Amino acid sequence: MMQFLYLIVSGGMNNNKRWLPIALIATIQLAAFMLAIVTMVNWTAQQQPSPGPGWWNMLVLSACVIGIAGTGLMTLMMIRAEKDNGPASHDLERKLSETARELEQTQDAIIFGLSKLGECRDTDTGEHLDRIRQYVTILATDLSSQYPHLDESAIHNLGLASSLHDIGKVGLPESILLKPTRFSEGERKIMQYHTVIGGEILDAVQSRLGENEFMEMARKIAWSHHERWDGSGYPHQLAGDEIPLVARIVTVADVYDALTTKRPYKHAITHSESRKVLFEGRGSLFDPMIIDAFFRNEEQFEAISMSQKYIADEDCISGLQRLADCVEAMQNQSTNLLSKSNV
Repeated sequence: MMQFLYLIVSGGMNNNKRWLPIALIATIQLAAFMLAIVTMVNWTAQQQPSPGPGWWNMLVLSACVIGIAGTGLMTLMMIRAEKDNGPASHDLERKLSETARELEQTQDAIIFGLSKLGECRDTDTGEHLDRIRQYVTILATDLSSQYPHLDESAIHNLGLASSLHDIGKVGLPESILLKPTRFSEGERKIMQYHTVIGGEILDAVQSRLGENEFMEMARKIAWSHHERWDGSGYPHQLAGDEIPLVARIVTVADVYDALTTKRPYKHAITHSESRKVLFEGRGSLFDPMIIDAFFRNEEQFEAISMSQKYIADEDCISGLQRLADCVEAMQNQSTNLLSKSNV
C-alpha cells in the first residue's frame, strides 16, 4: 500500500517516471503478504496444506522476506525522490511566498490610494490614515484577549480597512469638502451622508467579490464609524453592541486623531484635554471597554500624536484647497479686468 500511496502523493503514474518499478514491487509485495495472511489463517484453523511443513514454512518465510525487502526498497526510493524533489519544492515554495507578499503589498498600496480619494480635506499626505491605522492596531491588539476573533490576521485587516473609513467623501460636493470654516446645519447633514455613500461603495465591491472578510470589515467601518454608544450617532442611530466592534474601535481612534489634529477652522488640543473628552464620553458616546483599552495604551497614542504639535496654521490647508483658492483668485482677477475694460 505504501507504493500506491507514494504514487498518489507524488503526482500519479502519468507524472512519475518511477511508476513501473514501483507498481511491480507493490504487486509482488501485495501477493506475498496475501500468501502469508492466508497461511496464518489456515494454521490458526489447523488446516495446513498437504505439502510438508518444511516446504510450506520456507514459502511463507520467503513471502515475508519479499514483503520486508519490498518495504525497505520502497522507503529508500521515497527518500531518494524526496531528496531529488527537495530543492525544486523549496524554490517553488519561496516563489509562491514572494508572489503572495508582492500581491499583499500591491493590495495595500491600492487600498491606501483609494482611501486618499476620500481625504481631500486632509492636510498631509497620508499621515492621518497612518495614524488611524496605528491607533486601531494598538486598540485591537489590547482587546484581542477579550475578543479571541481579533487574531493577527484580523488585526492586520482592521488596520488596513480603517484607511477606507471616509471613502464616501468622494461622493460629496467640493463646496463641502473644501470648506475651510465650520459647517452650517445643512452642510453638516450633507457631510454626514458620506457614511452612506462609503457603505454603498464597499457594499457594491463586496457583491462582486462574494464572501470576503476584509471587504465585510471595511463596509462595516464605513457605515458605522460615526455611530455612538448611546444611539445618538449616524446614519442609523445604532446603539451599544448593535454597532460592529471594528467600527467602535475606529470611532475612538478617529475622534482622538480629530481632537489632536490642527485644522484651518480649529486648533489641536493636547493629549491631556483629548483624554478628558474620551473619558467623559465613556459609556455614552464610546464603548467603555475600548476607552479602557485607550487608557491602558495612552502613552503610545500621545507619542504618535506628537507629530501634529508643531504644524503651522498655513500648513493645515491641503494642496487641493490651495489649488481651489488659486483658481478662484484667477477667476476673480479675470472678472475685475473685464469689469474695468467695460468701463
